[in-house]
Formats: sequence, structure tokens, C-alpha cells
Amino acid sequence: MTDGAHPDGPPQAPPPPGVRVPVADLGPGETRIFDYDEGGWDQTGFVVNHAGRLYVYTNRCPHVPYSLDFGDGELMSLDRRAVMCANHGARFDPASGRCFAGPPIGRSLSALPFERDGDAIVVAVRPRAQRSS
Repeated sequence: MTDGAHPDGPPQAPPPPGVRVPVADLGPGETRIFDYDEGGWDQTGFVVNHAGRLYVYTNRCPHVPYSLDFGDGELMSLDRRAVMCANHGARFDPASGRCFAGPPIGRSLSALPFERDGDAIVVAVRPRAQRSS
């Protein structure tokens, strides 16, 4: 075809830039960690499904800038209603990121912008660079 027509209909828009995170199987109270690059530093973020809505934050406590988990991906309290820092027990509201118990009370997790793309979200951060072996 030389007229620019696409054989299967109109051309699809390219996916938005950022880190693609599958979320179709992410149930209420569940989280998913993803990697990204922040100014040349390897970072992690996470998606949380809270009451059927998705929220995305950096995986870093505002009290002491450590990961909220111990590298095991466990970010939720036992009742699955709060994001929890494994280091000092701080608890954060999943919908606002605001700390309601623990050392950084009143401070918030850093939210990351994202958009839905089918069965995934695309977080507006730079993908982690691939390392050569």
C-alpha cells in the first residue's frame, strides 16, 4: 500500500514514555514494585491497589530515605489497609500517601505520575538502564 493506509485499520499510537507496569492481576490491598532511574541512580517505586483504585509512589520513606520494604516486596500492613515502613513501623494512607502513625507523621510518600494503558500503567519515570555483563 502506498497511500499510507494501515492494513489493520488506523495506526496505533506508540505507548507513552516511561516504565510499563502490568496491573491487570493486582488485587485490592496488593502492591507491585518496579525499577526506574532517577538521575543515574537505581530506584524503586510501587503501585498499590487500594479500594479498586491505583496509586503510585516512590519506595522511599520520608523519615529516613530507605526503601519501605526490606527488599522482599512486602509493603502493606497485615490488614492490607495501610502502606507500612518495615524499618520504623510508620503507616501511610494508600490513597494520599500521608503518614498517620510513626516517626514521619504528617509527611507523605512521593507520588509518581502515571497513566493507564490497557492492562498496565505507564509511570512517567525513566526506565532503569540495562547493564551489560
